Amino acid sequence: MQKKEHAGGLTLVEAMIIIVVIGLLVSIVLPLLVKARYHSNFASCIFNLNSYGKSLDLYRSDHGSFYPGKLEELVEKRYLPGLKKCPSNSSEYLYEANADRSKFTIVCQGWHYRVLDNIPKGYPQYYLPNGLVESPPEKK
Repeated sequence: MQKKEHAGGLTLVEAMIIIVVIGLLVSIVLPLLVKARYHSNFASCIFNLNSYGKSLDLYRSDHGSFYPGKLEELVEKRYLPGLKKCPSNSSEYLYEANADRSKFTIVCQGWHYRVLDNIPKGYPQYYLPNGLVESPPEKK
C-alpha cells in the first residue's frame, strides 16, 4: 500500500486550535482596551474642567471679581474657542454660579460612573474653593 502524502495545508483540528487561541487572546485584550478608552475619556474630561476653571479665573480677574452668569460668555469674550463637551457621552457641562457670582460649580454629566471604579455620578467637578475634585471626599 502507498502512503498518502500530506498536501501542506492545515488540518481541521489545527485550524480549530488556532481559532480558539485567537479567541482567547481577543477575550483577554478587548476588555483592557475598552477600559483604557474610558480612562482616556476621563482624563480628557478632567482637562476640559481645568480649562473651564482657568478661563473662569481669567474672566474673574478681568471683570471685577465676579464670574459669568453662563459659560457662553467665555466664548463670546474669547476666553475659550468654544464650549467643550464630555467625551464619554457628548453631554454639556453643568455650570452654576451663586447669586452674587462670587463662586461657581462645573459638573460633568458624563458616563464615567458607569464604567470606572469609585467614580460616582456627577463627578468630576470643578468648584471654588477646592478646584478640581475627581471624586467625593471619603466619609469618616
